[in-house]
Amino acid sequence: GQALQFGGLALQVLAMLSLNRSIGMVPANRGIQTGGLYRWIRHPLYCSYVVAFLGYVINHPSPYNVGVYAVAVALWILRLRAEERFLLQDAAYREFAQRIRWRLVPGVY
Repeated sequence: GQALQFGGLALQVLAMLSLNRSIGMVPANRGIQTGGLYRWIRHPLYCSYVVAFLGYVINHPSPYNVGVYAVAVALWILRLRAEERFLLQDAAYREFAQRIRWRLVPGVY
């Protein structure tokens, strides 16, 4: 569990570095990022949350924590999909989405 938490934190740092200044609270086209972790998945920051929080649940297993984790993942997926609906209006993002198949977890989703 701790390794996943640390790995999630490391992924979060790398994802933030990959984003550079393109971080915001609402969906906006701040330029398509294709370097760093974006070479493998379209939403590495959300991936980092999934990994780190999974580590927490493994370290502190309870029905409540599993429920909170499941709800959080569902909300991240809903937000990810809303962002993509917005970004898919841009031809450059459509090309990026066709090239980078995985949204959140390589080989899974």
